[in-house]
Amino acid sequence: MPNASKARYANIFATPLLTRELEDGPELNALLRERILVHESESAGTAKSNQGGWHSKTGHLEFCGDAGRRLIDHMYALADEATQCVAADYRQKIGPIQWTLGAWVNVNRTGNFNKMHVHPASTWSGPSARNLILDWRGRRRTGAGAPDGASRSETIPD
Repeated sequence: MPNASKARYANIFATPLLTRELEDGPELNALLRERILVHESESAGTAKSNQGGWHSKTGHLEFCGDAGRRLIDHMYALADEATQCVAADYRQKIGPIQWTLGAWVNVNRTGNFNKMHVHPASTWSGPSARNLILDWRGRRRTGAGAPDGASRSETIPD
């Protein structure tokens, strides 16, 4: 579980912002980059909001192996940490949350981009170092329903 004392928390207008550097971030980013580029070369991917570039199928980054599992674990822990920070700011106590998460990868090279779009019901979004951008959401599981999503994208130079 991340140490909340290392997190920096602020409210920006009505949007809370939590920033955190992962201790294993540089190593994890290198592993993820390698696995993502291999998978991109082996998979047709899917078309969503991407204009050019490549978009993986949604899941839990299984194609990234242990690095993907580590990133997903960080995402769950950071969602808990961020939620606890907001609750504390409003002097509220909340119990454990069971997040629903789906993740995908976008690879965009020069000239590629993702069309403007929204992720309805998005709870948390956050960037990672070196153009590794995380945008994910979670919610309390209240029964049947569509899973919330997570994206991870990296701008790869030509």
